Amino acid sequence: MMKAIRILKKKTKPLLTTVEIPSAGPGQILVKMEYSPINPHDIGSIMGFKKQSQVFPLTLGVEGIGKIESVGNGVSSSWIGKRVACIASSGTWAEYCIASYWNQIPENLDPQVGSCISLAPLTSICLLKELEGHQAFFLSAPTSTIGKQTIALALKNGKTPVCITNKEDVGNVQSSIVIDHSDRSRIEELSKEHNVLRAVDLVGGKMATLMLNSLQRYGKLISVGNLSMETIDVDPRQFIFKRKEIIGFNLYHYLPQYEQEGLSRLIYENIEMFKPKISNVFNLSNYIQALKYYFANFHEGKVLIKVE
Repeated sequence: MMKAIRILKKKTKPLLTTVEIPSAGPGQILVKMEYSPINPHDIGSIMGFKKQSQVFPLTLGVEGIGKIESVGNGVSSSWIGKRVACIASSGTWAEYCIASYWNQIPENLDPQVGSCISLAPLTSICLLKELEGHQAFFLSAPTSTIGKQTIALALKNGKTPVCITNKEDVGNVQSSIVIDHSDRSRIEELSKEHNVLRAVDLVGGKMATLMLNSLQRYGKLISVGNLSMETIDVDPRQFIFKRKEIIGFNLYHYLPQYEQEGLSRLIYENIEMFKPKISNVFNLSNYIQALKYYFANFHEGKVLIKVE
């Protein structure tokens, strides 16, 4: 048996429970967890905003770090005992999790940092592939972890992120073009000047609507997240006459397209830009305090769950 933080029914409070230790299936590993970050995905699950197909009871947590306890068919037994960063098939806020994606952690990398180098870095890497052929692009939430990493990777690859954010965050964005979202005329000017045909949106709601409307003809909005928890208000004429598109970005749909070893290599080649700031660490049993701290301080850095 193992301890796990679970939501028993949709829109109910997470609870510390005891459940059976899962078994690794074909192509999977069983990881004895050490650390796992709180991510917006987890908050969406807690608040009941995630997809209808979620199955309850649901163990929280998307990514983390730990040592491989056992492997399923098709996975070499040489992996057993190695410390890996993983994206879970089952939740990571637990003593054990099942993972289908993992990469070995260098011995000199802090495990707390290692717990956060799967989801955001892989999202940024895959987004850059989606942006191939486009020099400039709009980006919302540029002070978020994914925002910061996407900016750094884009600049390294010679791209021009046009970052749109709140007025109070303009001075906190490490990019050459940062604009207050209320300055719509300037956003339109930049769109024309740089022929912006792509927008990466993590916010949803009014921000997504603004970026979609500001794209040039045949532009495409890539919806990655919905931090605002609001729907996108779209004028159909943007599709009918300006031939614009909105597509959804789901990392789980992208990962099978790429070779796992190659993605891991890209992460460690760029590890300095992917290292997050760790704001605080809470034991698994103190998950309520961890969530309260996250809601009050999520801009300060990553909040980790430590499995005792």
